[in-house]
Amino acid sequence: MAGYKTTLAVLVAAVAVFGMTGCSASTDELVGHFETSAEQAEYECVETVPSQGSILALRSCQNDDGSELQFAVFDSVTSQRSGSASLASGTNPVTVGHDVWAVAGEDSAVVQSIAAELGSTESELESAVE
Repeated sequence: MAGYKTTLAVLVAAVAVFGMTGCSASTDELVGHFETSAEQAEYECVETVPSQGSILALRSCQNDDGSELQFAVFDSVTSQRSGSASLASGTNPVTVGHDVWAVAGEDSAVVQSIAAELGSTESELESAVE
């Protein structure tokens, strides 16, 4: 996975777009579900140390063709709404958020599929930020 060092900073406003309410699952459960979904989509994920205190868990993933995917669990809905935490992925990222987590990646279909598996609503998927 050398050569892909995705930085946190590009989508500061993107996570603030989503109407999120409350947390419905523990951080470990969310990360586990995300990793399973990402593996099924043929992504290899690694734990990434968050550079912002408002991010509880961060996973960075890449598949064989170099497409990137990130997943973050935030400490509160307020962190996402205020834009204090962000995700970045590739040059044309798509972001879907729900509750206190967000998925970002270059492949819209993969991002939306994983977000749906994690519990995003149809309206959240339709409002994905590109």
